[in-house]
Amino acid sequence: MSSKILCILRAGEGGIQKSWIPKVSQYADVAVSTFGTYQGDDLNVLARHHFNGSRMGGVHDFLLRNPGLIDAYTHFWLVEDDLYIPETAVLLIKNFAAVQEFELFAPAVSGDSYSSHAISVANRSFVFRLVNFVEQMSPVFSRRLLLKCLPHFNENYSGWGFEWLWDKYVRELGSFTAALDCAAIYHTREGGAGLLHKNMPPGTPSLQEQLDTFMSRHGLQRSQFEFAAVARGGGGRIVAGPEFFELSVRGYRYLAPMNITAYKWCTTGGLSSLQNADGDELAQARAFLSEVSKTKTFEDFLGLVDQVGS
Repeated sequence: MSSKILCILRAGEGGIQKSWIPKVSQYADVAVSTFGTYQGDDLNVLARHHFNGSRMGGVHDFLLRNPGLIDAYTHFWLVEDDLYIPETAVLLIKNFAAVQEFELFAPAVSGDSYSSHAISVANRSFVFRLVNFVEQMSPVFSRRLLLKCLPHFNENYSGWGFEWLWDKYVRELGSFTAALDCAAIYHTREGGAGLLHKNMPPGTPSLQEQLDTFMSRHGLQRSQFEFAAVARGGGGRIVAGPEFFELSVRGYRYLAPMNITAYKWCTTGGLSSLQNADGDELAQARAFLSEVSKTKTFEDFLGLVDQVGS
C-alpha cells in the first residue's frame, strides 16, 4: 500500500516554511497551524488553523477540530517552522513511509544544524538507524501510532519527554523507531529560541520540571540508545554491536573539521549504546530488520537511496 502523508506545520512569525512548502507539496498535503500574530495567509496549503499555545498542543487542537483528516491519511509528519527541508529528503521520507512495518521515524539533522541530541545528527555510514528517541521537531507517525499518542500531545507545554512515550508505544506495536540518516534536514534555530518557548504562559513549570513530571507519570527512563542500522553501500546490510559502533565512528568523521566537540559528542553516544543497550533489544532489532528487509517496499526504498545518492 502506498503512503499518503499529511504534513502539519506549526508556524509563527519569522519561520522559513515558504522555502520548502512547494517541495513538500509535490509528495504530501500540507496544513498549517499558526500562532502569535502570524495567520499563514501567504501559504498555499490544504488547511489553516490558529492556536496560541504549545507546539504539540496546537497539533492536538487541529486534529480534534478536523477528525476526518485522521482517516484520510496513512502518515502524519509534524514539522517546525525553523527547518529547511531538501526535496530529496521529502522524496525519501515519502518512500520510507511505504515500508509499513515502521510506526515512527524522523529525518536526521545535518551536521551543521542546531541539535540538542547527538542521536539526531545524521551519520554518513548508515541509511537509517533503529533508535529509542527521535526529536519532536520533525517526526512522522503512522495513523495507528498517532491515535495512541494524540491524547498526550497537550500533557505539558514544552513536549519534553513525549519522545520516550512515543517509542514505548512503538515497541508495544511490535516495531522500532527509525532515524533516517539518508534524508537529512537542516535545523536553523537553536533549541528553545523559538517564540513558543519564549512565550510560555506565566506560572508554567520549568522545562526540567515538565520533563521530570512527565517521565515519572509514565514510568519512563531518560536514556537514548541506537540498536542497529542498515549500512550504506548497497545490499541492505544490517549491522549491530561492535560493527555498528565502528561504522558509527567512521560515519561521524565529517563533523571533526567543522566541530570537533560535536564529533566527540556523537561518537560518545554510539559508545554508550554499545556498552549499555540491552542485549535482548539488540537481538530483537536485528530480527526486526531481517524481516523488514524481505519486503518489496524496503527493497524499493533502498534502490531509491542508491539512485538519489543522499
